[in-house]
Amino acid sequence: MRDRFVRYGMGIVAIGLLVGCTPVASPDELLRSPKMKEDEQLIREAVLANLPPGSTMMIPRKKQEDGGPIIEKDINGDNSNEIITLYRYNESDYVHGLLILEKQQSGYKKIAEIEGAGKDIDFLSFQDVSGDGKQEVFLGFISEDELSKELFGYRWTNGSLQPIMQSTYQEAVAGDLEQDGKSEVYLFQHDRENYTAKVEVYEFEGQGMKRTEELPLDGAFNGYEKAVLGKVAPTSEGIYVDVGMGAHSAETLLFTNVKGKLTQLKFGEEANNLLFKPYQVYSEDINDDGILEVGTMIAPVGTGDLSMVDTPWVTQWHQWDGYHTFTKTNEMYFDYQHGFRFDIPDKWKDNYTISYVTDRQQGSMIFYYVNDDGKKEGELFRLMVMKREEWEREEAKRMISPTASKKMAGGGSQVVIALLPEESALVDKQSRYQELMLTLDEIAKAFRRIS
Repeated sequence: MRDRFVRYGMGIVAIGLLVGCTPVASPDELLRSPKMKEDEQLIREAVLANLPPGSTMMIPRKKQEDGGPIIEKDINGDNSNEIITLYRYNESDYVHGLLILEKQQSGYKKIAEIEGAGKDIDFLSFQDVSGDGKQEVFLGFISEDELSKELFGYRWTNGSLQPIMQSTYQEAVAGDLEQDGKSEVYLFQHDRENYTAKVEVYEFEGQGMKRTEELPLDGAFNGYEKAVLGKVAPTSEGIYVDVGMGAHSAETLLFTNVKGKLTQLKFGEEANNLLFKPYQVYSEDINDDGILEVGTMIAPVGTGDLSMVDTPWVTQWHQWDGYHTFTKTNEMYFDYQHGFRFDIPDKWKDNYTISYVTDRQQGSMIFYYVNDDGKKEGELFRLMVMKREEWEREEAKRMISPTASKKMAGGGSQVVIALLPEESALVDKQSRYQELMLTLDEIAKAFRRIS
């Protein structure tokens, strides 16, 4: 162990301490924070007091709302938010529910409750489908065998929640794609045996949700994995749908509203290559600019001969311009096993590659400078995954000062550290290689912990 640090001298920074298997706190535990504000404390107490005996709060597998297990929405149109939470009984019960509380003079009072059967709650969304300012509730349940899903819609009418929709689906998303002030519900259907697929559009008419449109799709894929609705270009709303293909590959479909009709967009070869990927990458707003990006994976320079599993895949993110072109916005290396990502600097474009020190499972890697001919010319830095005790022993032996070591987080069973090559190991200081070198602070800034 000692030998692998010899040539790195003082160029060391502890990036983050990561727990091998960190249990996620239950929703109840998440709400017991001593820093909670007084009104939040009252809400917590009201929710816990109104939960059915033997139940606990839960978060659905997919939801179009930010935040934890307690949500605030105006369900009954009184210009004041109600308190909504989901709950479940023990896992063998297959009974889940939704609870709505209203703030009254005497405190919070239960005004509605919905229960349904299923292995889990798949989907939760609050949408104004009629344009009256009230938020309708859409709740999706997963069957016990996880082979089917069923969506229920509810609207506050005459002092209670009334059903306005019930339909099976494989993937669901809701929002105002038509930009008319009223949301729609989009249900994606797929018959894997017959390789048929379609998307159904539901809009509010009269007293309920009516199917107003149906778009056939090519069903030659494994199944839907994720759908997300939002801004897909600076001036366009749309839906990205990520589907599984073959053993591990994937493809992203893009839908927008064209002249009042839901339309699946088709692109040329270059764009299609971005939308097809060797492994699944879910579409999201990766750079927090309010516009969704589509992800794909690329093999670093010089790794084309490696097997799929041994390739240190890099994720590239691209944003649609609203016409025919996708432009790269970000490039990142993800290590989900050890819980981190590294954002590739823009200045590294086409001049770097990655090699594992041992293998992907161990996690340690080397970033190299690659010249314009694709040849490795020098090491940029290393990310080393180590047991915390091992790192502490090495740190103690070196007696490194605070200026040479920076920890981004404490605790945990593992630590990820960055190692810079020492001065004598550097290539020609006037070369392009030197321009790509990062400081320890720059490495730490580009490093992110992920869950």
